[in-house]
Amino acid sequence: MNIRKITVYLHSADMLVIGFAAILSVINLIFAGRIPYWWKLITLNCSISILICLLAYVRHVTGSTILRYIHDWYVAPVTFLSFKELYFMIKPIHFG
Repeated sequence: MNIRKITVYLHSADMLVIGFAAILSVINLIFAGRIPYWWKLITLNCSISILICLLAYVRHVTGSTILRYIHDWYVAPVTFLSFKELYFMIKPIHFG
C-alpha cells in the first residue's frame, strides 16, 4: 500500500501525535529492561496510531459531523495519555 494513500486523510496534528507515539515506543524498547509493562505502553501507542488513521479515513469517507468533531478534538485526551505515559517512563529510566 502506498504511504500517500494512508496519510492523505491525516492532519498535521495527526502526524505529530503518531510521530510522538513512535518516539515513545522506541524509547520504551530501548529501556525495556527498566520500564515495567513497557509492552503495554507500546501496544497503547500502536492502538492510538491505528485509531487515528481509521478515524481520519472514516471521517473523510462518511463526512459525518460527529466524526469531524471527534477528529478535531481527540488531541486533548491523547496529550494527557502521552504525559501519563511519560510519568510511568521517567522514574524507571532515571533511577533504574
